Amino acid sequence: PPRRRAWMAGAPWRRVPGRSLVRHVLVRRGGRLVGARRRADAAAPAAVRERGGGSGSEEGGEQGTLLCVAPSVCGGVRLGGEGAADATRAWVPCELTSIHTLLRRVTQGSHRGLAALFRQHVFIGVVDAAYVLLQHQTKLYVVHLGAVSQEHLYQQALLRWGNLARIALSTPAPIAELCVLALRDPRAGWKPADGDPAKIGAAVAKLLEEKAAMLEEYLSIVIRDGALVALPQLLDGYAPPLNALPLFTLRLASHVDWSAEEPCFDSLARLLASFYRLDRVGAVEEAESEAAATPAAGEAARTPAWTVQHVLLPSIRRSYEPPAAQSTDHTVVQVACTEQLYRIFERC
Repeated sequence: PPRRRAWMAGAPWRRVPGRSLVRHVLVRRGGRLVGARRRADAAAPAAVRERGGGSGSEEGGEQGTLLCVAPSVCGGVRLGGEGAADATRAWVPCELTSIHTLLRRVTQGSHRGLAALFRQHVFIGVVDAAYVLLQHQTKLYVVHLGAVSQEHLYQQALLRWGNLARIALSTPAPIAELCVLALRDPRAGWKPADGDPAKIGAAVAKLLEEKAAMLEEYLSIVIRDGALVALPQLLDGYAPPLNALPLFTLRLASHVDWSAEEPCFDSLARLLASFYRLDRVGAVEEAESEAAATPAAGEAARTPAWTVQHVLLPSIRRSYEPPAAQSTDHTVVQVACTEQLYRIFERC
């Protein structure tokens, strides 16, 4: 359609009966989506910047201001840092109905209270290996980092579908050998009755070779000559823990529904999120000792705690839509409230 809702980073769009909340509409030029047009009654969000004085027209001759949209938005131009190889590569808008259906399901199932918490939170520190402490207004919350990071990375996979950058492996990893390693992991659930691990690895390699074109086009998972060559960059500045790569490769064949488009895309995005999730931050003492032993800047200083504070949480603050289930499954737990503390002090 000529007009499509833009998923703006950091903008919690909600459906309100009888009221339109679309502040930016995408602009077409010659039948091709080239940017977004700002409505006269809306201010531009911080995530959107005007492109140098350009203007375009939609079908029907309506003029609009072309905008440069952040990578988490459907449509626009990819924003890259200085010296980025793909800084000028056009952002290809996703037109797949199944992806838009999955994104709509994410928005409809989001929790408003948790969304406000994650948009406006202040990072306090690391509680232990799995939890961090966040402040929102006058309340403190303990947040399970693994569950939140996995859901956020799932949403990022959908938002960046077909536009993911690549993380090239230093050495191509043979898929068959990765599967043999994965079958030794108790989480794989392999039993001798399931067959020879070498034959299972060869079957997985053959299946993924058949799906290689689709995996590369949509998810930047590059497979060449039966080996894994590159992985997708789901989050700028973050690389996945590669110790789980064998199990991820095996599950690409066993945990993905290849029979229909929407279930296939959903299971692929969730499998990637499960692989990329940040499960362990490290104890507070470990994080402090690592920070003290490493330089203050550069790649060497990027401890897990640093990655959480400076990469993961800022991305969550911009574009995370927390599911309602996280308000009841102990993913987010309130531990203190200053109003209640004042009442206690008054009694004393």
